[in-house]
Amino acid sequence: MVVRFDQFPIRLVFWQGTNYIPAWVTENGKWYSDEFIETWGPGCPDGGDCEPMSDKQNRYAHVRILESTSACAVVHVRYGLCEVEHSACANPDPYTGWTDWGDEYYTVYPDGVALRKQVAWTSVFTARNAEPEHEFQETIIINPPGSRPEDNIATDALTLANMAGKTFTYSWAPESPAKLDRPTNANIQIVNLKSSWKPFQIVAPMNDLLKVYRHEEKTYSIFEWWNHWPVQQVQSSGISAVAPDKVSHSSLSHIEAQPYAQTEDSITKLMLDGLTTKPPSELVGLAKSWLSPPKMTLVADSFRAEGYDPAQRAFLIARVKSTGTDNLHATFEASDSSPLVNPAIVIRNWNDPIPRIKINGKDVSWGPEFRVGQVNTLEGTNLVIWMNLQTTNPTTVDFISGKQK
Repeated sequence: MVVRFDQFPIRLVFWQGTNYIPAWVTENGKWYSDEFIETWGPGCPDGGDCEPMSDKQNRYAHVRILESTSACAVVHVRYGLCEVEHSACANPDPYTGWTDWGDEYYTVYPDGVALRKQVAWTSVFTARNAEPEHEFQETIIINPPGSRPEDNIATDALTLANMAGKTFTYSWAPESPAKLDRPTNANIQIVNLKSSWKPFQIVAPMNDLLKVYRHEEKTYSIFEWWNHWPVQQVQSSGISAVAPDKVSHSSLSHIEAQPYAQTEDSITKLMLDGLTTKPPSELVGLAKSWLSPPKMTLVADSFRAEGYDPAQRAFLIARVKSTGTDNLHATFEASDSSPLVNPAIVIRNWNDPIPRIKINGKDVSWGPEFRVGQVNTLEGTNLVIWMNLQTTNPTTVDFISGKQK
């Protein structure tokens, strides 16, 4: 399954060869993935690694499209966390037998940015009364056959940035860095592939957020380099590559983001990721728009503002009654600290034809810059809007009902 972008030469690919774990593909064919949910230790059979990477026969992994409009695509990936030799999954519940599973939801917008929502399901939270050992992100580059990691990754492989716009670039020559501690409170990472479009990740700021990947004692590249995944059927969770004769992968770092939500049997984490041609400092505005979005107020008889949902990267509005004025006037109090950057709006139960739209009192047309989609649900029809709009000034958006009077 592939998500394409009609304005950009990039793709987001959910391929069976990667156990449907998505990979961003650049304009010149470089593949990048943010890994998956993984666990290890006593809860994993034989004490190994339990992850979809080890599901060589794809017994558990599958992918499905939840929404697909010109404004937004939503894709769901589900997989079991299993070990490689017998496909047994981690942490079986003593009463039900259910094991660890992962759900990932990718809400993808036309600007090449996706909201990645990960939910790890496990029964060991109650048993241990603490967060078990689970990993949610690893910076992975997939090397095509015939290429070494150095063919795809720049020696200055990672650039980190913080919300103040300070940046630092790390080199893997002559060896990988010992730690990733500059700039302070970094929460933005850019992966310097040998391409114009580069993968990026954004999470909420916190201390000790990023860690370098340097687990292997011996490798045949300046980067970590294995060929047991993707594609290969060998029953191994780690084989160092010695030649570029097969598809292989390399890892650079881990991002240990704070939980967004947690229950007795689940933990949820969020991350913005995608591909960009912008310098690292310009991603700060995108980060602010997600982490500290503008306040939205409405003037409408039939609608209610439901705030901003970081798990969708969207402002939410709901129709609360079918009578009254169907037009809708929204004000976004954008500022330097809370900018609007390519905002999305979801109006639940719009249930009308596609409306006309005005930005700051001026008519705009639906098209590549202002996109609209309709999503049918059991309750009604939702309206999904995406706007190619970047501003730090207060902004009004009017929706004028298209119903015939």
